[in-house]
Amino acid sequence: MDSDEDPKINIGGNARENIVIQGDNNKIIQQAAPKPFNDTGTFLPMARNKLFTGREAALKELAEALTGSTNVVITQAITGMGGIGKSQLALEFAYRSADYFVSAHWLNLADPSQLGAEIAACGRQMGLLNDEAKQPDMVAETLRVWVSRGPRLLVLDNYESAADALQTLAPLLQLPTLRLLITARRADFPPELGLRPYALDVFTLPESLNFLRKLVKLSDDQIPDLEKLAETLGHLPLALHLAGHYLLEECITPAEYLRELDQVLTHESMQAGWFRQMGVASPTAHEQSLLGTFALSWQKVGDEHAQTIFKVAGYLAPNTPIPVGIFAAVLELDEKDRALKRALRQLVDKVGLFTSKDGLLVIHPLLAAYARFLNRGSELLEKLAHRLAVLAKDATDRVDETGSLTWFTPLQAHVLVAAEYTERSGLAAAANLYGNLGHYLQIIAYYLGAQLANERAIRIWEANLGENHPQVAIYVNDLGSALLELGDLDRARAAFERAIQIWEANLGENHPYVATSVNNLGTVLKSLGDLEGARAAFERALKIGEVAFGKNHSSVAIRVNNLGVVLRELGDLDGARAAFERALKIDEISFGKNHPYVARDINNLGLVFQFMGDLDSARAAFERSLKIDEIVFGKDHPHIAISIGNLGTVLQAQGEKEQAQSCYLRALAIFEQFLPAEHPNIETAKGWLKSLDE
Repeated sequence: MDSDEDPKINIGGNARENIVIQGDNNKIIQQAAPKPFNDTGTFLPMARNKLFTGREAALKELAEALTGSTNVVITQAITGMGGIGKSQLALEFAYRSADYFVSAHWLNLADPSQLGAEIAACGRQMGLLNDEAKQPDMVAETLRVWVSRGPRLLVLDNYESAADALQTLAPLLQLPTLRLLITARRADFPPELGLRPYALDVFTLPESLNFLRKLVKLSDDQIPDLEKLAETLGHLPLALHLAGHYLLEECITPAEYLRELDQVLTHESMQAGWFRQMGVASPTAHEQSLLGTFALSWQKVGDEHAQTIFKVAGYLAPNTPIPVGIFAAVLELDEKDRALKRALRQLVDKVGLFTSKDGLLVIHPLLAAYARFLNRGSELLEKLAHRLAVLAKDATDRVDETGSLTWFTPLQAHVLVAAEYTERSGLAAAANLYGNLGHYLQIIAYYLGAQLANERAIRIWEANLGENHPQVAIYVNDLGSALLELGDLDRARAAFERAIQIWEANLGENHPYVATSVNNLGTVLKSLGDLEGARAAFERALKIGEVAFGKNHSSVAIRVNNLGVVLRELGDLDGARAAFERALKIDEISFGKNHPYVARDINNLGLVFQFMGDLDSARAAFERSLKIDEIVFGKDHPHIAISIGNLGTVLQAQGEKEQAQSCYLRALAIFEQFLPAEHPNIETAKGWLKSLDE
């Protein structure tokens, strides 16, 4: 019974550790010295978890929220995906803060209809009335005692019934002596509850390692494998708990375990059966299976759009914000469609299968694996691949048109992951995904990645369409561009010549695609020193383009610009200047004054001015070109390095050697970051630096 004596708490008769709970400005709210527990009816059915680790920030925030002196009901929620450790955190908080509360009680509300029974069970634990008392009488007496003196902590574990929360919790919300701590996967409780949400995240890497090393004693040389294991399991506490016990019981090394974890969800270590067999208990009496844990959330997804969205996300990049447009494209809905918005909200707020970052959905890697587990067959994956390829193509086109990388950047990781799953499933749709990715990687100067992406696209199309199909030629041409940037001129030349051969055989000698590869071949020939061959190639490409598109098309400007480069190197400075000025005029009309193509034309025009001895005009041109490229590409990109180096040569010619050296060093650092060590641009930059000493 309640009394006027100092409250004592009985949680099993164990000696208690020193407890310090801090509030704002590190003010100590309460500190308790070790002393035995005494009986006033606290009911925490689970023993304290000796392996509990980390979560210090979360515990501090709970203490600040729940141990205040206000005379009102305080409600706090710990939310997050299944297996993230919500109940463990609540249990640890209850033990750590025991001396602050008159009593603490644990109510399992996975079935909200059992609220009365759970309250009555707390009353019996407190010794109220007698064992024969009816449940309504026991509930009333328990509430009377709870309201008589406080504060008291009530943990409402697994309470997912947001819809009727106000009605269900009405008896408790009327008691200002109570502090309610709710654990739930959902986060959309009625605002009238005044709930303070705390979205629990997965462990950090140090927390994961500390937790695993409490379970398993390992040598320091095994830490890298343990880190890889934690990463494989997405730092999810439940998965780490299961894995740690498996390592302990099976006496295997992390490296051996990792080799077994090709299919994480179906491995025996992630199943409840193995743990029952080994007699390993759950710290919170919850499901000890990843499949079972995730199924509890999945069973509550009734919306068909939400089901499709979740399954689609399994083939996208985990831990990465997913553009809504991907889901809209697969569902064939507008991004603003209410049905789509409802589905997204259900997945985030109602069942915890996604988290939200900057308004976009993010999926945990193990939940992504569960989504793939649910999706039988390849129909949905193929649909995703086709829709995502269209989005990717549109994004790369917009990058080309606007010079802004932001069109494709949000898609990059998802295109790669979707392409890999699509290829693994033997679907030809993967080729277009790799091709679009390769195009973007070329733009951002990840040339090796562009090479690999295009090579994969080529292999897929060759296997499905044959070696001489026009679709193959698209990616053979793009492969040549990547090889050219990497300085592999012989292979680049072979690629462009092959593309031309395929185009001509299928489309005729004067098709625009032929002109594209002929133009690119000209670039290789120029780099190989065959200036006349390059000039002939550029003139042919230009002629085809003018017939196909007209004389003022952006594609024509590319060929005019390239022809100007050859004319300059052949010593025809007037012809080169006229070519660059023509290309610049076309590109400014087509793209505006701040596009990378404009910067390219200005840079090349600056070189003509420099060769003509007009250093002031050359310097102004290089500075303008550099300014445009820095806005588009950032301050570290090979395109930037070219303009920087050219500016340095003008500064050197004007006698400003210190500024020239700064330009050369910066250009060299950028080239070395992106290009292979033997690349000619690196040698050119080193030559610039060497010339300062001559």
